[in-house]
Amino acid sequence: MIVMNDVSQEPGCKEVKDSVELEEEIVVDILEEKVDLLQEKLQDIEDEKNSIYRKAQRLKADFINFRKRTAKEKMGIGIQAKIELICEILPVLDNFERALNIESEDEEFKKGVEMIYKQLINTLRQKGLTKIAAKGEEFDHRYHEAVCQVEDTEQESGIIIEEIEKGYIFEERIVRPAKVKVAK
Repeated sequence: MIVMNDVSQEPGCKEVKDSVELEEEIVVDILEEKVDLLQEKLQDIEDEKNSIYRKAQRLKADFINFRKRTAKEKMGIGIQAKIELICEILPVLDNFERALNIESEDEEFKKGVEMIYKQLINTLRQKGLTKIAAKGEEFDHRYHEAVCQVEDTEQESGIIIEEIEKGYIFEERIVRPAKVKVAK
């Protein structure tokens, strides 16, 4: 039978053991330094990732705001173009009304003019044009333009007694204020 002796008790073994422990400590120190360096790099990468993510979020929000703003501007331009067209059509509408107020012996002609007028006014209403209420209403400088004030004992002061020219609103914007006579 072979008996193994404790090597650590032999001369010179203690120095080898101390040397191995010292080498292990050096290796551990080197590995700890590398781990620390890797953790620092990882933290730097994490910080950079967070920074890029925040920038991407801001860019996304800016883009969404840009799309909303351009859609709103586009709608505003469309509404403005419609208002300009309506402003050009309103004198034609006024002329139709004047033509209908003239006494005529040709009832068929007058009936035809009235049909065209109704078709035009209905088309404009369907597109969103509304008439501003005037006669009998209280004067409101936002919707009415006072052409003159008239003494009237039957009406209170500030009440519209006559509409001279109709006013219109489109998309909550005043296309043309109603021109009116107001009681003093």
